[in-house]
Amino acid sequence: MKVFIQHLALVLLTATFAPAQQEDPNKSKLEALAANAASFVNAYNKEDPDALAKMFLADGEIVLADGEVVAGRDDIREFYTEIFSGDEKSKAALETGSVRLVTPCIAIEDGTLHLTKSSGEVAPHYDTAVQVKQENGTWLTASVRDEIGDHAPASEKLIALQWLIGDWLIEQDGCRTFITFSWSDDAPYLDGTALTEDACDDKSADAPPPPAPVPLEKLTGTWVSDKGPQGTVTLALSEGRKFAWTYKKGEKTREFGGSFSINKVGLLALDAEESQMVAAVVLPQRTTK
Repeated sequence: MKVFIQHLALVLLTATFAPAQQEDPNKSKLEALAANAASFVNAYNKEDPDALAKMFLADGEIVLADGEVVAGRDDIREFYTEIFSGDEKSKAALETGSVRLVTPCIAIEDGTLHLTKSSGEVAPHYDTAVQVKQENGTWLTASVRDEIGDHAPASEKLIALQWLIGDWLIEQDGCRTFITFSWSDDAPYLDGTALTEDACDDKSADAPPPPAPVPLEKLTGTWVSDKGPQGTVTLALSEGRKFAWTYKKGEKTREFGGSFSINKVGLLALDAEESQMVAAVVLPQRTTK
């Protein structure tokens, strides 16, 4: 078992509450667009360029971050075939930002496609897609504009930390610290309070020694924290000192990754491109009878 104690500076998601309204008249369209997005991710992860090309109009296009334009189904099929033939394999996860129905038959989608390499490195691609409804009710992609990087607002990035909300107890060296995290009522922040029992100032002579730092060979692997309806957090640590952090709640998935290090006293640092986390990692002490 590994216990992560995280110290974070956060700007958080604001929640808007509205009174109950009638069912959205665009519900069926939004559901169809969401199903399309899921089909895209599924086809990408199956490395199926034919299925991906068929999701575009015959004259559909992909505008890459460097300005290059891939136009027409044949070129789009060849584009994905070339990607899948490379040595570096990636898995896709799509984070939907917004969907705007500018006409009954044209939708504009904004989102971030997260490509996770086998090394654990995550490359975010911010995409804007124009979807066109067909006479048979299906939706096809007219254009996708790709930008390297994650343009999602900071509040959306922090959805992955929702599992922190609640009460936590840290016990170490005979001391107990109670920590509570909650969404702020005054601003888009995460409020945290900590209370340490006075007994920490009066350590007895027979208090157990602090646990030894966790060696790297015991740290690497995949660790899962299932918070039930609050979502599941997965942390994968590789021997190459790379990590991948995944938060999944329902159909929504957030991923990021980078490098990690651990010092001689057991402090684990997760260093991503735009954020860092610091954690104290300990293993339970085992006794034999």
